Amino acid sequence: MVTSDVRSVIQDDNTEVAFRIRRSSQFSKLISAYCEMKKIDDKTYRFLYDGKRLDPKQTPDDIEMEADGDQIDVMLEQDGGCKWQCEALNVA
Repeated sequence: MVTSDVRSVIQDDNTEVAFRIRRSSQFSKLISAYCEMKKIDDKTYRFLYDGKRLDPKQTPDDIEMEADGDQIDVMLEQDGGCKWQCEALNVA
């Protein structure tokens, strides 16, 4: 059985946490374990691989993770972002 070592990096405090996940396991397992360990709500953070948001139903095989040590970035969810664009376009 092939496994992939997936590293999650939290951007706000520069910590790295390594997890092992089977290539056929959904990322929801990894996300749940990470959030439980950090005592955070999974709805307030976003998990990205190669700059693209992970779907918790995806597996490492689905996104073609290649090797041990592939990195998943964890970022705080941000709302908004339209205000300055809308004002510049006189849409607001």
